[in-house]
Amino acid sequence: MVWPMFKESCYDFDDVRDVVCYPRPDSEVCAKAIARLKDAGIECYVPFGSTGSGRYRILGRGWSSNVFLARWGRRLVAVKLLRPDSRRKSMLWEGVVWSIASLYSIAPRLHVLDRYFLVVDWVQGPKLGNYVPKTRLEAMFVVRRLLLKAYLLDKLRIRHGELARPGGQVLLDTAVQPPEPYIIDYDSATVNKNPGNFTQLFGGLLTINSISTMLKLREKLHLVRGILKRYKHEQTISVVEEVINYIERNSL
Repeated sequence: MVWPMFKESCYDFDDVRDVVCYPRPDSEVCAKAIARLKDAGIECYVPFGSTGSGRYRILGRGWSSNVFLARWGRRLVAVKLLRPDSRRKSMLWEGVVWSIASLYSIAPRLHVLDRYFLVVDWVQGPKLGNYVPKTRLEAMFVVRRLLLKAYLLDKLRIRHGELARPGGQVLLDTAVQPPEPYIIDYDSATVNKNPGNFTQLFGGLLTINSISTMLKLREKLHLVRGILKRYKHEQTISVVEEVINYIERNSL
């Protein structure tokens, strides 16, 4: 989305400290983070999103960070800023993992990595938990892309750690058709010899009613359970395709 659409609504970070640095706007962490945002060329905060009240909306708020829209030149980007009260000391580990995932288009592109924040592409669409596919083909495309991305994370030996609850961990880019899913939030990620993202995500998809109902995933679980068990010992693309192809054959 181009900048002129938000031309009248862009605020200096110092004027919205209580929004971007919730819940401690007067903290030293906040002052340092804002200074470094400006040094990186991130110009101002754009009120937009589903979180917050009044005109000062943000994209999201978690236990370790506040996520908001910002202006960067003529581009709008998402900024994930370390919460001043977070038990984490920096965003560096998440940023390193995010950068690796973004190289494979698993995560949105990472532009800036700093101790206090990440600057990434703004994905213009809902979280998976709020997503309603228009057709079975669209639902199958999203599921296929997600399972392949979970498999790539497994091959990279990155355990996301939260894919059993994918409703808040996946964003859908609805600016393209069919929508492209991206796995976000790597603050709980670890390096693991057996990450288990693929099987964890498949189980998590059962909790997404719009997709699970349309593709009858719950009804098929007992039929693919054996394949999923085999994947734990044989993490190959052929096993992944076997699961995906089975879902496709029985969903059209």
